[in-house]
Amino acid sequence: MNEGLIFFLGLTIYCFIAYLVLAILPKVTHKIHSYLKVTIHSFIYALIFGIGAAASGGDPGLAFPLPVIVALFFTNSNLMIDTVLIPFLFWWIIIFLVMIISHLIKNRHIRKL
Repeated sequence: MNEGLIFFLGLTIYCFIAYLVLAILPKVTHKIHSYLKVTIHSFIYALIFGIGAAASGGDPGLAFPLPVIVALFFTNSNLMIDTVLIPFLFWWIIIFLVMIISHLIKNRHIRKL
């Protein structure tokens, strides 16, 4: 099969699944506490939109940037921490901080100076 077609189909399936998750997530989490909701949303967003790396560990040690959830399936087990876990935690912290600050501003917990 043509590599371009495989890439296009994989990208289309990834975008479709990401759209479904993002469409269903607010409906599933609408009745839980707001801080827990922000934590769950930031976790899912970091999995879908966070950038990880799919590394082979071979010579010359080439790594391809991929979303964290996709990189999880394509990386070697001995490189999992460096290429998937650390980038995921980085993106989760960044997205969580942005979401919690915007939530606090929206609910007036942080006053304007």
